[in-house]
Amino acid sequence: MGNNPFWLTAGGSLQPWGLEKLYDVAYSNQGGEWNDWARNWTLAKPSFIQLIAETNATVLILGRDLTKEEDLQALIASGNIVSHEKALWRDFLKLIEQSRSLVTFNVHDASPRVLAEAMCMDVPVLINWHILGGWKYATEQTGEDFVDTASFIQAYKRLREPERKARLRPRQWYRYQISAFTYASCDFQP
Repeated sequence: MGNNPFWLTAGGSLQPWGLEKLYDVAYSNQGGEWNDWARNWTLAKPSFIQLIAETNATVLILGRDLTKEEDLQALIASGNIVSHEKALWRDFLKLIEQSRSLVTFNVHDASPRVLAEAMCMDVPVLINWHILGGWKYATEQTGEDFVDTASFIQAYKRLREPERKARLRPRQWYRYQISAFTYASCDFQP
């Protein structure tokens, strides 16, 4: 992460801006066969439909064209699903920060960068326990893990509980656990 020229020229900052929360959960998937497989769209889509049915959540889907998803059109029209197809990195980070949580349904895309970005923006994470290597990021301070739609919804609800929210410190955890031992830092600013 740290030596990638993308980080040096992308125009963003891994410092929270203190933005208002507009979305209950964010999810990043640029669409296409590989991205849908790596980001586990087959689990994400029905999980979002069920989550909205049970909680009336607002889901932010970043990077994916949803115009051909017929079964999501009513949820998009109602505002329960908000789609942003493309965003500059700095705008992407702002959208993440405007979310109360970020979910990764990933299994095969181990330790996706979006987890680090969310934690740096002090956004709690919901992580598929089966993710290759990334499960270690679901801690008492960072968020929750899940294995299927039902446990995802339960994990989401736990994150909303006031006593659970009070224990969340994803940015602090990331800075201590990760930044102290690697070049990848929440303190990055171009």
